[in-house]
Amino acid sequence: QPQPQPQPQPPPRPPPLPPASACRYRMSRRQWAWRWLQLLLVCYAGRVLAVDSEAVRFLQQGNALYFDGRLDDAKEAYSSCLQLDVERTDCATNLASVLIDIGGNEALAEQLYQQVLTAEPENGDAAFNLALLWQDRKTEESTREAARLYEIAVRADGRRWDAWANLATALAELKEDPLRAVEAFEQAILLLERQQAEQQRSEASDSTDSYLARLYYAYGMVLAELSTGQCFRLAALGRSLLVSTGGDADTQDGATMCIESAANALRTTLQLDPSHVQAEHMLASLLAAAGSGGGGGA
Repeated sequence: QPQPQPQPQPPPRPPPLPPASACRYRMSRRQWAWRWLQLLLVCYAGRVLAVDSEAVRFLQQGNALYFDGRLDDAKEAYSSCLQLDVERTDCATNLASVLIDIGGNEALAEQLYQQVLTAEPENGDAAFNLALLWQDRKTEESTREAARLYEIAVRADGRRWDAWANLATALAELKEDPLRAVEAFEQAILLLERQQAEQQRSEASDSTDSYLARLYYAYGMVLAELSTGQCFRLAALGRSLLVSTGGDADTQDGATMCIESAANALRTTLQLDPSHVQAEHMLASLLAAAGSGGGGGA
């Protein structure tokens, strides 16, 4: 589930001008204007500090309530934050996430995410969470929009393995840019394996193995479906997660590299999840095709 992430606060809006009764003594026009400006700055600074402090308090309160599982209370806290300042994208993003978790509020949540992205087109959290909504609709148009939003998410934070994984899945479904799908799968796998290496608890590692098995299987399937020309271009890039190419496109057999990489991805899937029946069947089919002289897909 998408989780709230605090965002930097935008500049606050100016408060109403102070009443004219604040200036009670006679002075020249220039003195009056200067005095009025001083009063305005004092009032503005005081109001900004008060509103900002209160908004931050509601944001922090909402975050604590959210992670405590008190979603209705978190919703009220984030709503109070927005009532104080409608331009706070952090509160809007977190409110949308809570609305999705509560259920029955998808339209309002989508509207909030869109408002955030209108104000901050490169907001990675809003883009990622909105992409989840689009991807769940499972149409070609919605999957394409989800892929576009995941691209924003990985640009905003290239360390998010989940954004890379979802981007790869969307691109694999679209079949429009398989080499970008391969790159996205490789990024997701490398980041998740790095995270696994940094983890200490065995239960966290077991959970990661499950995710990795699914990623390696999908990665292998994309590699197996590449055409000979696409395999040649992949070999020319000089980067393959599972087979060393040396970057020499003149001597590297691109189709062979794709087959070997796909087979190794499926083998890794079975090492991580020995019960993965689809991987076992696909590996046998791939090796049989390779043995009979079959190459990459058309």
